Amino acid sequence: MQIESKYALHERKRISKRKRQRDMGAGRPFKLKVKERFLMLLVYYRLYITFTLSGFLFDLDQSNRSIA
Repeated sequence: MQIESKYALHERKRISKRKRQRDMGAGRPFKLKVKERFLMLLVYYRLYITFTLSGFLFDLDQSNRSIA
């Protein structure tokens, strides 16, 4: 899918710009795939739903609810 390929290129470019303390790919992986995160972003911007509702709709815990 076009979103996934563009996201991968942008993310690699974003991460490699600065001097890093940790390796690329280190840290907790996203619970949602790129398409699901993009859908969550679109739903949020269209409806301005609360984080509680977005957590319910996308099966997220309060600790990992993030739009960006």
